[in-house]
This record gives sequence, structure tokens and C-alpha cells, in this order.
Amino acid sequence: MATSILLIGKPHSGKTTFIGQLCSRIEANNSSLKLYKPIENLTPIIDAIRALAKGDEVMTTPTEKSTIICLPLKYRDEEIDLDCPDYGGEQVNFIIENREVDSKWIKSIKQSENWILFIKPSDLTTSYDLSNKTIKPEVLENGNGNSEEYSISDQSFFIELLQILLHTKGQDSHFKNSTTKLTVVLSCWDELVTKGTPKEELKKYLPLLLNFIDTNWTESKVNILGLSSQGGSLKNNDLKNKYQDFGSENFGYMINSSGEENKDLTHIIIEAIL
Repeated sequence: MATSILLIGKPHSGKTTFIGQLCSRIEANNSSLKLYKPIENLTPIIDAIRALAKGDEVMTTPTEKSTIICLPLKYRDEEIDLDCPDYGGEQVNFIIENREVDSKWIKSIKQSENWILFIKPSDLTTSYDLSNKTIKPEVLENGNGNSEEYSISDQSFFIELLQILLHTKGQDSHFKNSTTKLTVVLSCWDELVTKGTPKEELKKYLPLLLNFIDTNWTESKVNILGLSSQGGSLKNNDLKNKYQDFGSENFGYMINSSGEENKDLTHIIIEAIL
């Protein structure tokens, strides 16, 4: 039976670009991963693969799309099913906004032994909520305490999301999770000016989330990585030209938990199952 990985992330977190690069590397035989059978449906990501081949930025998946894609990967003798229940990412928002998990998500959550959570640090919001700030007294006096300014922050969003996933999985909250591995991927790593490790960066941006993870997972079941799927911005003409000359599969990298760079970004998947 194949190992199942559930890939999760808000819209615009870099999932589409990563999957596009992963498929391009596998096709070019420039990856530690192979396919153990043909991909049934490449339609959801074919535009991303074509855009990267031309050195263009990947367009955001339309919010109205709700497409399932499963990549049948293989590492050495181990088969890995990478499952993306909703490629636009909008269903992740729906889960939080409605506190509801549909049947497809329930099946994916319960069947997966590994979760990969994509977080883009440069897009994080710091809305007013109890996790970071308090509402000003004058705002309460004026009756504006329910302003959209005080909507849930990304930090609270991710904590709530993980709580829902754990509950759906049937995890007993009295014990640390020692069965389902969580890999947090900080995407667009090239936008961060840092020499720190991915865990140090997560602590800098989302300290309460990191505390929640440390409290609810055994240490051996958590991995925090960095990822630059493109290796830089394709608005840079020099990089864009290199993509066209050498192929997108030769660009991008990942950062392991120790802060070391690996040019084979498909190791994100490998480290998620090891």
C-alpha cells in the first residue's frame, strides 16, 4: 500500500508552482522521485508547467476551480500518493470559515499518514486578534469591535486548521500525535533575507503556531523546511532567460531542517516520509 501525503495550504501559498516544478523534474529525469504509474489527470497543473517552461510566473489557480489531483510518486521501493483535494486552496479557507469538512477532505485526512502544510511568510497577515493584539478601548466605546480589521490572523488560522485536521483524524487531544507526520514548508524562501533555519524563521513569524505544533506533535513527527520553487523572481529578465535556455527543471531549491540548501526540491516529499 502506498504512503499517502496530504498537501495543504491557503491560496497563493506556492502549491501550484511546486507541483509544476516537481512534475517537470520527474519528466526530465532530474529528480530523486519517479512515477510508479502514469498521472491520470495533468489538466489542473498543465498551465503551470507550460508557464514555467517559458520562464513565466505561474498564474494563481482560479478560486472557482475545485479540482483533485493525485501524483503517484515513487522513491526507491516506496510508493507515495501525493494528494491535493482542492488545488485552488479555497476549500482550506472554507474549512475555517464554516467549521465544516466535506466527505472528500475527511477521506483524505483519515487516509494520509503525512501532512505537508505550505506557508508563505511574505504573505502573512497580522490582523488584530487575541493572539497578537488587543482591541483599543476607544474602538470598543464607539461600537466598532466587530470591524473586519479584527478578523482572524494567519497565526490563528493555521492553529485552527491543524486543530480541525487532528480532530477529523481522531487524534486524542490528551496525547501528542505520534502517528501522522507534519511537514511545514516555508515557501518563497528566496524572498527571506536570512541565514536562519526554517524552524527559526517559523518562530520569528508564527511563534504561537510553532508552540502549538511542539505541544501537539512528538518531535520525531515534525519537520520544518524551506522552499524556493523558482529560485528567484521570474520578473527578473536574467532568470527568465535562463529558464528558457536551460529549462525550469534546473531551477529551485529546498532548505532542510539544518538550514542547508538542496538543489533537488523534490526532497520536500522525501523528507516528509522519512
